[in-house]
Amino acid sequence: MLTGTARQNGFIVEDIEAACLHWAKRFGAGPFFVVRHAPLASFRYQGVESEPDLSIALGNLGELQIELIQQHNDAPSPYRDFATAKQSGLHHTSAWVNDYDAEQARQRELGAEPDCEGQLSDGMRFMYYGSTSVDGSALEVADLGHDNEFAAGFELVRQTHLAWDGDEPVRFLN
Repeated sequence: MLTGTARQNGFIVEDIEAACLHWAKRFGAGPFFVVRHAPLASFRYQGVESEPDLSIALGNLGELQIELIQQHNDAPSPYRDFATAKQSGLHHTSAWVNDYDAEQARQRELGAEPDCEGQLSDGMRFMYYGSTSVDGSALEVADLGHDNEFAAGFELVRQTHLAWDGDEPVRFLN
C-alpha cells in the first residue's frame, strides 16, 4: 500500500505538442508546460542504466495533473516499450510523497522493488512499480523534495490552470 496521494496520470504520446493541443481543446486541460529533451541525471530500467531522450509536458485538468511523455530515441525505458506495444495511451498513475527515501524503504520492506528509477538534473527523483505494464496500471512515486521544492512547481502548474483563460495552451520552458 502506498502512503502518498495519487495526483497525476502519465500518458505516452507520439507528438508532445499535438498531444498538448488535443488535451487543451478536447478537455480544457492546460496550459501545458513543456520541457524538451529533459535533462536526466540518472535513469535505470529493469536493472540497466539507460539514457532515454524525453520531452515532458505538465498541465492540469481540474485537480488532476496530466503528464505527457514523448521519447525521442531507442534507449531502453518503459516509455519506449509502451510506445512499441501501444503507440500512445495511459501508462501510469503517480503518487507524490514528502519523504521519498522512507517510502522507498517502506516499499522494500513490503517486498516491492521498483523496476525503473530516475532523477532529473534538478534533483527530482522518481521510481516506478510495474512500469512494463501496457494497461495503464504502472505506479510512479515522485519525490516532492525535502523542502517541498518540487511540490511548489506542481502547485504552480495547478494554479496556472485554475486562472487559465485558454490562451497559449503550450508553453515551452526550454
